[in-house]
Amino acid sequence: MTISYLGRRRENMSLQRFNLISLHEAVDLLGISRSTFDRWRKLKQLPYVKIGKEILIDKAELEKWVRDHASGSKKAAFAADTASIRAPQDHQAITVGYQSGTAHMWTSLLMKELGWFEDELASSMPGRTVRVDWFDAASGTVLLQGLVGGSIQIASLGEYPIVLSQSLRRMLPAFRPILLAFDGKASVCSQETGQVYFQKGMGEDDLTGIMAEENWVKRHQEDTVAYLKAHVRVHAYMRNHPLAAAERIARAKGIPTEITARILAEIRWDAAFYEKDMRALQLLEQGNKYANATVTAPPFSNEVLYESHYLQEAVKALKLPRLSSDLLEGEWADEQLY
Repeated sequence: MTISYLGRRRENMSLQRFNLISLHEAVDLLGISRSTFDRWRKLKQLPYVKIGKEILIDKAELEKWVRDHASGSKKAAFAADTASIRAPQDHQAITVGYQSGTAHMWTSLLMKELGWFEDELASSMPGRTVRVDWFDAASGTVLLQGLVGGSIQIASLGEYPIVLSQSLRRMLPAFRPILLAFDGKASVCSQETGQVYFQKGMGEDDLTGIMAEENWVKRHQEDTVAYLKAHVRVHAYMRNHPLAAAERIARAKGIPTEITARILAEIRWDAAFYEKDMRALQLLEQGNKYANATVTAPPFSNEVLYESHYLQEAVKALKLPRLSSDLLEGEWADEQLY
């Protein structure tokens, strides 16, 4: 056993010297299946090295390939699912990505139906016209690919794509995804109802959040705050007018209003950053999501890059109670303000 362990260790050290990663590591890093990897390798010239039966990937070459295909500089799309994502042709366009098939992200769907992001953009800088494109994706990895390539500026992501974005940040130094706010929160028990996936029940927290690329955010701070203002307003609308919100979503999704209303009531619509939320993301990144956080979780660190400043600005502009710059401690508060 000792010899086998030392052999594997020497092999890993050799791969690191040549900047190579294994097929398993590449598949995990990209968040794709083995079959998808093989298809990209054969049809899209994904770079690889084959030694005997072993397939290895040069991280530098993979980084270049990801950027080329995600940015649209190649004719081939990064994946078949991303074919309908259109990169903005000018700086006056913003693409918002979301998943209407995931109930925890219905904030974006309802925001689109209400037109509140467009309203906030118009009021933030009068006289400027900004086109908002809404992209309803089949999965979070498709949205993440859009963020990497710059075809999506703001995206609603589930906890796994949020954590995956941090792995890509370490792999692609120029790509700096940040978490701007949380969205729907719930306790976990997976269920599927027709066209909708949602989570409810007892257990670990299920989290969704708003992500953007930090360089874009710094160049478009007013637009970022405008989106978060609309985000917080939609949360209040769903909490205070649940039937009206359910009716709008039901029409957009083509599902019965009573089902939509029941799902909405099961989800906590809360943009605030809690220490427990960030710890849950940390545990997921460590591959240890279901560990007892009170016993095994390390002290909070910045493994998941987040920025609460823009949410604070949005809350201030809406004249809501001040939002602390520190992570909120303890369990979720009964009163949801954001």
